[in-house]
Amino acid sequence: MKLKIGVARIPFFGPLIRRTYQMATAPVALARAARIELPRLGHDMADIAERLTRVEYEIRDMRSVIENEIRSVVDPRLIDQRFAELQARSDASIQGTVGQTVQRLDMRMQGLEQRVADVMDRGDHEWGASRRSYTELAHRLSLLLEDVRKLPASTSRSDFRDKAEATPDPLLTTFYATFEDRFRGSREDIRERVSVFLPEAQETVAAVGTNGPVVDLGCGRGEWLEVLSRAGIRCLGVDNNEAQLASARAHGLPVLNADALAWLKEQPPASVPMISAFHLIEHLPFAVLTQFASEVMRVLAPGGLALFETPNPESLLVGAFSFHLDPTHIKPLPPELTTCLMEVIGFTPVKIRPLHPHPWRDRYLRDGSLPQDVARMLFGPRDYAVLARKPGV
Repeated sequence: MKLKIGVARIPFFGPLIRRTYQMATAPVALARAARIELPRLGHDMADIAERLTRVEYEIRDMRSVIENEIRSVVDPRLIDQRFAELQARSDASIQGTVGQTVQRLDMRMQGLEQRVADVMDRGDHEWGASRRSYTELAHRLSLLLEDVRKLPASTSRSDFRDKAEATPDPLLTTFYATFEDRFRGSREDIRERVSVFLPEAQETVAAVGTNGPVVDLGCGRGEWLEVLSRAGIRCLGVDNNEAQLASARAHGLPVLNADALAWLKEQPPASVPMISAFHLIEHLPFAVLTQFASEVMRVLAPGGLALFETPNPESLLVGAFSFHLDPTHIKPLPPELTTCLMEVIGFTPVKIRPLHPHPWRDRYLRDGSLPQDVARMLFGPRDYAVLARKPGV
């Protein structure tokens, strides 16, 4: 009898066979799954490795920053450097404060010094005016006494009064001396200005060869005489302001008290090599000026030089303002007028030399803020000189 027993019919064989089959086929399935998942896993691992690398770099950077910060705090050299910077800033601030304080003190000191100088200048002017007034009064008294001695015994009281009234007014004399001191400039300034004419004087004296002195009419305090004397040139000053003549005499300069035109008329012809008159001709009426220039022509030796300096009315500041500061000025004399006058009298050649431009002229000509013609008219030469030569034989 054949036993036909199915495997499936055996109760414990079915699960065992299935289990065995699953165990036999599991590696194959696993291999299949691994074949699919391994590439994905490789990509994930590469991504994780890249991220880990980035994190490592970030950690290094953070460590470097932290170490730098620690060094900046702990490193003594950096601490010293920062302390030095702070100290330098502090020193600069202190120096700036101290400098400003010193500057303010200097300005105050300069202000005080200027005030003291102003007070001393006023004192000098007042003392000078008093001294000139005393000198003028003494001179006037001596002139009156001399005239009284010359008067005949029969002179009436009215004649004596007329003679006294004809003498110069000491108040006006003192005023004009003070006015010159205040507005024309110091003795040193005037001496520097007129010294530009020394070459002409030396050349003329050497060329003419006469024994007469260089004569300065209206010599005032004698600055031009001082320049000539220092250069070894014989000279003589003529003025009728005794207060200013006293200043010239105090410097040992040869001067005499006389009216310029009257003195010229008393001189022999062709007797002096050079006649100068600084800021004199604008005080003369034109008729008197023509006589004055004619007498200068007569007294000069052949080849002699006439030198007249006068305010320049071509400068609007002079013609409209500064010329009129002096109450004894008659009228401005344009260069063309004086040139024509000297040529008519017979001088040749006659040259005009502009002098003393305003300090602002060059600035306006340089920066172009004013048209050049306007700058020259406003701030051009404030004086000019006439240099007129008497023809030689």
